[in-house]
Amino acid sequence: MNDSLPLSVSAFPRSFRFLFVTLLAFSLFGGSRVSGGELVLPDPLPEHPRLLATPEDWSRLREQVRTDPVSAEIFASVEEQANAALTAPLPVMKRLGTRGRMLSVSRSVLGRTLSLSLVYRITGKREYAERAVAEMLAVCDFESWNPHHFLDVAEMALAVAIGYDWLYDELIPPQRERIARALREKAIEPSFGKHWWISGRNNWTQVCHAGLSAAAIAIADSQPRLATEVLNRAIVNVARCGESYAPDGVFPEGPLYWDYATSFHVILAAELKRLGGDACGLDTLPGFEKTPVYLMQVTGPTGDYFNYSDATASPHVGVPLFWFARHFRNPGWAGLSARRIAHAQPLRRRKERLLGLALLWHDPDLAREAARNPEAGKPPRIWLGRGSNPVAVFRSGWDDPAALYLGIKGGGPSHSHAHMDGGSFVLEADGVRWAVDPGLQDYRSIEDHGIKLFKMDQKSARWTLFRFGPEAHNIMRFNGAQQLVKGDGRFVRFEEKGKRPHAVLDLTPLYSDRIAAAHRGVMLVENRAVLFQDEWKAGSAPVEGGWQMLTDADVTVNPREIVLTRKDQTLTLQVLAPADARIDARSVAGLQGPIDADNPGLKRITIRTRTEAGESGSLRVFAVPGSAGTVAAPPARPVLEWSRENKRLKSNID
Repeated sequence: MNDSLPLSVSAFPRSFRFLFVTLLAFSLFGGSRVSGGELVLPDPLPEHPRLLATPEDWSRLREQVRTDPVSAEIFASVEEQANAALTAPLPVMKRLGTRGRMLSVSRSVLGRTLSLSLVYRITGKREYAERAVAEMLAVCDFESWNPHHFLDVAEMALAVAIGYDWLYDELIPPQRERIARALREKAIEPSFGKHWWISGRNNWTQVCHAGLSAAAIAIADSQPRLATEVLNRAIVNVARCGESYAPDGVFPEGPLYWDYATSFHVILAAELKRLGGDACGLDTLPGFEKTPVYLMQVTGPTGDYFNYSDATASPHVGVPLFWFARHFRNPGWAGLSARRIAHAQPLRRRKERLLGLALLWHDPDLAREAARNPEAGKPPRIWLGRGSNPVAVFRSGWDDPAALYLGIKGGGPSHSHAHMDGGSFVLEADGVRWAVDPGLQDYRSIEDHGIKLFKMDQKSARWTLFRFGPEAHNIMRFNGAQQLVKGDGRFVRFEEKGKRPHAVLDLTPLYSDRIAAAHRGVMLVENRAVLFQDEWKAGSAPVEGGWQMLTDADVTVNPREIVLTRKDQTLTLQVLAPADARIDARSVAGLQGPIDADNPGLKRITIRTRTEAGESGSLRVFAVPGSAGTVAAPPARPVLEWSRENKRLKSNID
């Protein structure tokens, strides 16, 4: 794809935009009607509902919630959401924080409208439809849907479009006209300005185009040309943004934003498929079909995420997985979706505003097939996910909450929503997460203090915050300095076979202001323990090299080892080299500033050694869970000699 193409259609006069998008879509996708060039609206348009659902879906879902336990469980949570909405105050326009976001209002309306409309269609109880209509009419009276922060518009547009489409027959003509006008004037028309997200490369592009496309499809009867323009613009730009999943499905913004961005990506794909018969190529982008495996891999045996970048450890239900399973007819993913529903706490499910779509997309037949053959669809235990922010995972087994698990990442601070966590890892064993990442801090709690959180140059205040900068991650350190924002870590060795599978990261670009070379190797030993081996060469000045790890376990420091204890389990960190390494463990409270989030019980273990100018240094740490018994550490060898150079990695690590 030619990156020099002017993909932001807002740069063109209105009269030329439609022709431009049409020609560009044709050049990018070929010549067929929907997987190729210009998307032409069906003639006649499908009857309502035409957005995500068909009229036959309602009768199917009524039977499904009666006969299928997973569907019944999802429906119970959706019905709880709908019942809570019946008595909640109607939405009011309210901007919050110094950036004037209205996103919490839009998300609340989306969750309510989706659940109310779906429960009405399944139960036939009119109070749900009446409240959904009241919800929509209230937001139609808003002055705007806050295009200053366009995610607010996108989620509100999806909410109102679903309600309008699914309840079309329940609306009287004046209500239809009022809602359709709001979708046009408050969502679609404001989108034709100079917005960076139109041709962006992060989650905003997927979310905004999916919400606007829903609005366009809903009102396509009266606005066919405008709808066609919006849809073709979405196809071109979301396809370009979706290149970020290549080649292995890794989402560069981390697991939390995977859920957000991929939810809206598949919503757009489902919208297009329902409208015209296929997803216009948005389901066949390189790496996209593999991305459910990424989510499986970055979910540890405890059920928590490997929460790098802006992410919490607490997992989401994973609504997109239901679409992937049905769309690609994959029983393994259907089984995974069912298990995530079963394991999700009721409170977690009640907070999932898109949960109703999981019910729409769930395929009980595929899930039953997965139950009959539980080994089907399981990804490898040892896995490398390439991409701009690559990840490697080592685990001793699947379906065992006590399994040994190591997730480690490359990348660097320059990516969307990134932290200074290039080379960072999490470690689980015996049902405990020993090496933790404190994760995301609420944006508003920072921005209300005047911090420009998404200004991400080297001197940005973002990196002085505990959870975003280098202090809170399990990384290499040199003289206690920050990582270089423009640097990236890359996997240069990866071996998934044998008794000692391993990976090696070249982290030199993250530290090149202080060292001449830096590598981190990790090795799974006998499926029971993990070896960490950091190596570096000092530059023109002496350097203090450091290994740090965050934990919320109790910590005892002994000569040459650190013993962690939690939940009656133990993990021992044996410091194998160098002999003069200095070991320290202390609370992180002293590292936190006045606007940092609290991190109760969190401690930081550091192991340091000095290296003279021009000399080589290393640190070897052997992590042995209590259940592993006696495990011998491998003989010391340079990490680049652990295996022969992998030509596939050398040529295609990105």
